[in-house]
Amino acid sequence: NSPLRLSYALQQTCVSSLHHRLPWSGFVKYKARAATGGAMGEDIVNITALIDRSTLGSFQKRVALLCASIVFVEGFNTQAVGYVAPALASSLHLSPTGLGGFFAAGLFGLLLGAVFIAPLADKIGRRPLLLGCVPFLGICAIMTAFSPSIAMLDGARFLTGLGIGGAMPNAIALTSEYSPH
Repeated sequence: NSPLRLSYALQQTCVSSLHHRLPWSGFVKYKARAATGGAMGEDIVNITALIDRSTLGSFQKRVALLCASIVFVEGFNTQAVGYVAPALASSLHLSPTGLGGFFAAGLFGLLLGAVFIAPLADKIGRRPLLLGCVPFLGICAIMTAFSPSIAMLDGARFLTGLGIGGAMPNAIALTSEYSPH
């Protein structure tokens, strides 16, 4: 847990989001020489210690609630498939084996989303990734409801799974990062 070098504006953002309920005495801010050997000092903030020593504030509760709702949508999406499968089979005149692709498409998309999309958060950030994945999975879920054929249904389920696979690991990680230990 090495200290992160932050600008003064970013420090103030972190501090204000934690509602100034922190034991400040000599723990967060101190002057240190730049790692490059420069003569000017920098403000150093240990974000992990800052969050761990704080109480769970309203900001962290909102983050946890929003992230829990993303994970709830994933669970609902996965469980709803089994509930609608009999009605879907009768309306599209499918045999039980014909529904195999329908069941597998969402889970395969989830797998690929978790493996290839979720790690992009390390480059672009968790928030931007979640802000992209959640509307995407919502649109794809709506497309699933209005799919006229099994091919379009499987494709929409796959795309919904991609969005969920990108969003769910990052929602869990974001909740963990914002929560004190």
